[in-house]
Amino acid sequence: MGQLLAKLGDPRPAVLDVDHMPFAFVPAGAFVMGDPESEKPPREWIFWSPQHTLTLPYGYWIGRFPVTNAHFAPFVAAGGYAEPRYWPEAIAAKLWENGTVNMYTYLGDGKWEQQKRTAPRDYGADFNAPNQPRVGLSWYEAIAYARWLTERWHTAGWLPADWEVTLPSEAEWEKAARGGLEIPTVPHLCPVADGLTPPHLSLQAQRQPAPPLPVGRAGIHNRTRQHRRDGHRPPQCRGSLPAGNQPRGVRRDGRQCV
Repeated sequence: MGQLLAKLGDPRPAVLDVDHMPFAFVPAGAFVMGDPESEKPPREWIFWSPQHTLTLPYGYWIGRFPVTNAHFAPFVAAGGYAEPRYWPEAIAAKLWENGTVNMYTYLGDGKWEQQKRTAPRDYGADFNAPNQPRVGLSWYEAIAYARWLTERWHTAGWLPADWEVTLPSEAEWEKAARGGLEIPTVPHLCPVADGLTPPHLSLQAQRQPAPPLPVGRAGIHNRTRQHRRDGHRPPQCRGSLPAGNQPRGVRRDGRQCV
């Protein structure tokens, strides 16, 4: 559907213009994190954790949509891969040098592919429509993009000086995906240009306080968040958006997001 819409001409600035990315506010409070014992994998798995209640004492903003190819393209065009101040972690890990990132992609069966590049990995035409999620990224590239976006929005005057675009913790992503024990009666969505002032929301008890994650624990994705900051990279947030919207985005496997 996304490819067809791209061919016809996707009319949504929200997925085609980096400066029109909408954000959903996730209010402070408790939520249920983890999975019930009945969903525990048959063998030890580092990413599984038993269900428990966790409180995040702050509200934050998270992107409504995945970062698309159109969102990411200005970072590449602006020379983001060549700017060392965006890449301190990659430099420390000896994975960036002179504008080139040295990344590894897991191919299965214990095999890895090394690739030096100055743009995201290209998976072909099926993944390159402007409105499609940007795939072929490592964590290092995602955080470099977040730093570039922070600078862009500071320069535009849309982001307060002490706010930054960043990536979420697992707890922040899971709360945005599931919703808290209390959720907004009306979702609050806002583009960054309108000012991301934390709203005064009316909350109601969530009827299903521990809904299953739509893509399962294996599909927990990196997302952006905002803790006195601005979120950047994108799920549709259960509990913050209208019923039926589900998280989608780019998965991280080791050092390579695919």
